[in-house]
Amino acid sequence: MYDLILVIFAVFYIPYAIFTGRMHRGIWQRLGYFPWRDLASIIGERPIWVHAVSVGEVIAARPLLRAIREEFPKKRILLSCITKTGASVARNIKDKDVFLFFPLDLYWIMKRFIRRINPSIFIMLETEIWPNAIQVLSERKTPILMVNGRISDSSFKRYRFIRQFLNDSLRKVTSFCMQSREDARRIEYLGAPSDKVKVTGNLKFDCFVKHDRGIEASDLLSEAGLKDGEELFIAGSTHKGEDELIIKVYKRLLENYPGLNLLIAPRHLGSLNEIETLVRANGLKPIKFSEARSSSGDAPRTLLLDTMGQLGRLYEIATLVFMGGSLVPHGGHNLLEPASFSKPVLFGPHMSNFREMAKLFLDKEAAIMVKDEEELFAAAKRLLKDKDAAIEMGKRAADLIDEERGAAARAVELIRSLLKEE
Repeated sequence: MYDLILVIFAVFYIPYAIFTGRMHRGIWQRLGYFPWRDLASIIGERPIWVHAVSVGEVIAARPLLRAIREEFPKKRILLSCITKTGASVARNIKDKDVFLFFPLDLYWIMKRFIRRINPSIFIMLETEIWPNAIQVLSERKTPILMVNGRISDSSFKRYRFIRQFLNDSLRKVTSFCMQSREDARRIEYLGAPSDKVKVTGNLKFDCFVKHDRGIEASDLLSEAGLKDGEELFIAGSTHKGEDELIIKVYKRLLENYPGLNLLIAPRHLGSLNEIETLVRANGLKPIKFSEARSSSGDAPRTLLLDTMGQLGRLYEIATLVFMGGSLVPHGGHNLLEPASFSKPVLFGPHMSNFREMAKLFLDKEAAIMVKDEEELFAAAKRLLKDKDAAIEMGKRAADLIDEERGAAARAVELIRSLLKEE
């Protein structure tokens, strides 16, 4: 039944991909057609195979790949993913030898692929359960390891309906390295044997180190059209429904802090026009970040980030940060980027995708959760007024990253023991 569903999907998806211009090399690889040049360097080498679905998982895999490379310098490392965007990141990771798209999980395709590459171990990031891949690897007695395992609230609801179907696959997995106790509890409920489940922490903490204010800060301020010492409130990765609320809070803050600047970084650039309209409707002048250096006018400035890939570095010049996707039910976003720059962080109650991370920050008083516009205004005003409290909160956030690092090392220790058993 599972194979039949995948076949039907492929039959309909390939013509759709051709018609819409989405056909790319990865689709042929997913169907099991791999260029020989991509396979030649790993055939016969028994590579370590690491699989990450998309961009987020590929980024989280970086410290793990680095640790694997350091521990097994002679081993070849194969990195796979599914999405085109994930592939664009994966290809640039230096600690892998080969990148390939993950084959469609049809039994005959997966069996042929695994027979050719003959991996020494298969490592799947987060909750990647591919029944046929697991079946074939289990038949070959290849160790199967889940690393950075996480089951979000929405995923758990879906998985519960197919719990009986997942049970057999989960029992074939050699070991589970889960992010938190709650994730461990959930994977056990779905069928993972409790003696195979370990809590090893979140790899994302290993992706970041504590930063001091660097020489780049003055350049970033110039890019934003700001002077050294000017204050900047960054609303990062915002979603529809949050932008207007943030603009209203900012206008209220200006009454007490007339020199405060705002930068809104929408999660999706397609919403920029709508945000510009909201800014103007509130009597403010929107300035695109790409034009900020050359635009005239003194503070306060209402900046809109209109370029990709810059938000992470801009946190360095923030006075305080609100993390979006959390005042509306989108599950929140990663708190670690602003925390790595010792910035005080605010977020809303909808943090289901980063539930354990949010709890850690709150337990350590390294962030503040706000429920609505009024609480966001009150918390931001308090931090702007009490500079020492804001600095201390940011410091606790950065220290938390150092305390929680080590998931990659714990995973590699387990990988070492599994490879010894080959």
